[in-house]
Amino acid sequence: MKKAKTAICTLAAALLIVVAASGCASTGAKKGNAPSDEWFIDEAWPYAEDFAAANNLNIEKSAGTVIRYASGSEADAVFTETDGVRSISVSFALDENGKWSVLPAGGVNLLDPNRYGSS
Repeated sequence: MKKAKTAICTLAAALLIVVAASGCASTGAKKGNAPSDEWFIDEAWPYAEDFAAANNLNIEKSAGTVIRYASGSEADAVFTETDGVRSISVSFALDENGKWSVLPAGGVNLLDPNRYGSS
């Protein structure tokens, strides 16, 4: 009876190690398959364009830049005003299924250095 329990415990531990190892490999592969900068800019452009029109900002798609964060699961596409210092930031995140998408809440933001007065 003792040998059977030991065998079951050993088998369960081996199965747990295999599941944990495959989960880690899967997560790493997803982060490693980040889209190109052009993809982020193309996906962000409709959001940025709508936000710019609603807030009377002048931006150009060709001036878009991408900021990738060290986590490997977040990125921002940033469009700076052509005649100013403000920028529109569109934030992306990688979900648990490996799909990149614009954050649903607070995904589009105005970055305005003039909002914060200097003293």
